[in-house]
Amino acid sequence: MRYESLMFTKTQLEYYRLYDKLCKLPRKNYPIRDLATLMDSSYSKIKYTLERISEIMEDIDKTQAAHFRQSKNLPLDQVTVSLTEFRFIMLRKQSIAFQFLLWLLTTPDPQLKDFLTKHYVSQSTLTRNLRGLQKYLKTYGVHLSVTNASLETKDELMLRQCLFYLFWMGTKGDTTIFEPYEIDDALLPKLVAQIPEEHHYISYKIYKLKLIIQYFRLQQGHRNQENLRARSIFLENPLFDLTLCQDNPLISEDILWQESGSILINTVTSPNFVNPKSPLIPARKVMLQEKVPLLVSLADDFLHYFEEYYFSGDIPSEKRQVLHLNMTQAAAGIWVYGGTFPNLHYFLVQEEEVSSSNRIFDEQVRTFFASEKVTPYLHYRSLFPVIEKSFGHILRPYYMEHMTWTKLKVGVVVEPNSILHDRILLLLRAIYFVDAEAFSPADADKYDLVIASTAVFKQDYPEIPFYLWNITTKDEEASYLYTWLQEAYFRHNDQMRFI
Repeated sequence: MRYESLMFTKTQLEYYRLYDKLCKLPRKNYPIRDLATLMDSSYSKIKYTLERISEIMEDIDKTQAAHFRQSKNLPLDQVTVSLTEFRFIMLRKQSIAFQFLLWLLTTPDPQLKDFLTKHYVSQSTLTRNLRGLQKYLKTYGVHLSVTNASLETKDELMLRQCLFYLFWMGTKGDTTIFEPYEIDDALLPKLVAQIPEEHHYISYKIYKLKLIIQYFRLQQGHRNQENLRARSIFLENPLFDLTLCQDNPLISEDILWQESGSILINTVTSPNFVNPKSPLIPARKVMLQEKVPLLVSLADDFLHYFEEYYFSGDIPSEKRQVLHLNMTQAAAGIWVYGGTFPNLHYFLVQEEEVSSSNRIFDEQVRTFFASEKVTPYLHYRSLFPVIEKSFGHILRPYYMEHMTWTKLKVGVVVEPNSILHDRILLLLRAIYFVDAEAFSPADADKYDLVIASTAVFKQDYPEIPFYLWNITTKDEEASYLYTWLQEAYFRHNDQMRFI
């Protein structure tokens, strides 16, 4: 919950965390005492927090709010407000940090006293609420000043990237909080044309938010400076129209390409390819080969290294093409920004949770970047720590899917009837992290767990974890087995993260 820790106070974060946990529970009516047990908390604290959640819900739906005020029960089966809706209303109504950031962006001439008066807060309270946000922004060379009510930076492109992710994480495409604003919606189809088609729906919302941020920053007089590395990618590049923003009255001729490029930059600096048949791929490959040939070769050598030393064979060509293209674009982004830069991944992955399974993979990645294989790329040596992380994150899902030692070895013990036997195996084999087969007593020590239709199995093999499977279980109840297998998998791989 990195994002929420930036925007919420400690108390607000407790409300959000409880609602997050409630959203993950099976939908039914819960006695509050049972909830307290499930949450490993006291009855009084859960009751108090539910009442605070009810107050927040009043701004969404009064009927929904009433569910959280019931004296003894919480009818979770009647709660319809999503976690995203709940967080958004908390940001708008409760978060001083989010409100200040929004005010700072949308106010033509921000004066601190105006914000303090409007929101009934003191300067010391505001400063206390902004510490996490200030620390985050400082990482990217952006100074958030409370005294001057300003955002100061030497790199406007980086600052806008920060603003984009801070607002995107909170709004998820809802732009009503920024009104009134003036943008040219006709630009959106031209912008998303450079994004793979499978991402068009959400890309429209992403680029609309980018145009809104551009509008307000230009309105305040903040122009994009020239980024020489971005210039080397965009100029004399037939794939991109750098006159996109020519009809914007806030943009003069001398900054036209910088402002157009600032909107387009993410199309070539993020790993956004999924479909190997995307019609964008051929031209994008040619362009990257021309503009950043060494990064293209670095990504290719990295994949070849894993194919040679860790995979059983070559990565299938179509999958390899997508992995390679995504790695090259990610590396290009790191190069353009001169190192680390704001990204969605930061908010999604908790780096401090390092598992033994991840350590093995991470060590293999580090071995490549410490080997003689990177000698031709020492020009980028200062960027290696960030590129190493990025390449690892891109390859990790494929790696985890194909390295058999990461999978759960499951044996099945049921009555000798193919109808029962094949039914459970069909389910298990649809789960990619499970290797399932009929249990073999001679190979008992190889199983991580066994699914058995009789509890007697536990008496015969007390050392093997097992799950008792009721052969009359309805199909819809199989989801509980999946949850149990997932938890067993996490234990097996020391709480392994998937991304």
